[in-house]
Amino acid sequence: MKIVKYIYNFDDKEKHWEYCERNKFPFILLKDINKDYTEIFYDITNFNVDLEYISKEISDIFNSYRKFTLSDNYFWEKYSGQYYFFAFPVMKKHSEIIAEQLFDYLLKYLENSK
Repeated sequence: MKIVKYIYNFDDKEKHWEYCERNKFPFILLKDINKDYTEIFYDITNFNVDLEYISKEISDIFNSYRKFTLSDNYFWEKYSGQYYFFAFPVMKKHSEIIAEQLFDYLLKYLENSK
């Protein structure tokens, strides 16, 4: 059985949430911002983990990605104010691979936090 690591543009959001809950997976949702960028949202709040730690980790990774891809600073300013860094934009052409890697990264973190 293939694991569904994310969904795109709210397709069956509730159904995917239940799937993630049932399998103890992180929930990841991709949503188009514009023709060039996609927002990635993840949720692991139903797990007993250090949300501040993982939020900082993902924020640091995103900041490196943003610098490396020369992304518009508007995105950093807009998204950096989140208390928990649970949503961030990526170039649309990178969105699926980043979502898959984020899933693997979060799943490993959740497994190691038990």
